[in-house]
Amino acid sequence: KAPYQSGMIFAFLNSLLWFFGIHGAHALLPMLEQFEAAVPLAQAAVASGGPPSHLMNSTFLGTFVFIGGSGATLSLTLAMLLLCKNKNLRLLAVASLPIAMVNVNEILLFALPIILNPRLLIPFITVPIGNLVFALAATESGLVAPATVLVPFSSPIGINAFIATGGDPSAIVLQLVCVVIGLLIYAPFVQHIDAQNVIAKVIHLKSLDTTYTQLQEHAAL
Repeated sequence: KAPYQSGMIFAFLNSLLWFFGIHGAHALLPMLEQFEAAVPLAQAAVASGGPPSHLMNSTFLGTFVFIGGSGATLSLTLAMLLLCKNKNLRLLAVASLPIAMVNVNEILLFALPIILNPRLLIPFITVPIGNLVFALAATESGLVAPATVLVPFSSPIGINAFIATGGDPSAIVLQLVCVVIGLLIYAPFVQHIDAQNVIAKVIHLKSLDTTYTQLQEHAAL
């Protein structure tokens, strides 16, 4: 149970801190250093032929949990791109997609924004935790090789999974499944934001029409 507990605590705190505009990795550096130290231990366990150990490590987190950056926002980017009717939101998704592929999401954090946006707090926290539980269960069951190679957090998605697991193609499939699950979680929240933007636009135009009509009436008196 310890890998789940330690991973979920880190994922929760990291996302929560980022929601308030605080760099989670910097604020949680002592925990992150422990996860980084677990990578060579996991590699040594596999090399010795013994049972896998230290599955919860920094490479696992960067590869399977925070896919697209804090909050696992590659899923959010794809949800915006596929589901939004608002052109501005779709344009923001297009601009965010290339850097999301290397686990960077500052455009969404500050431009959407995600920071201090209560409409996105729930999925921003729950998607990484869901990724963690699903990916760790898949690793423990032997469906995917453990992450035993130290990979930079900004390594391209897909490539990082393949390298981290010593060349296991199943790791890429696991990443894809996590992204799709995250997309489904983000979807209703994205649709709600998109609908509110459309409604706000309609109300704004009606108000302008009313104001213009009143000015005409006053001018005629």
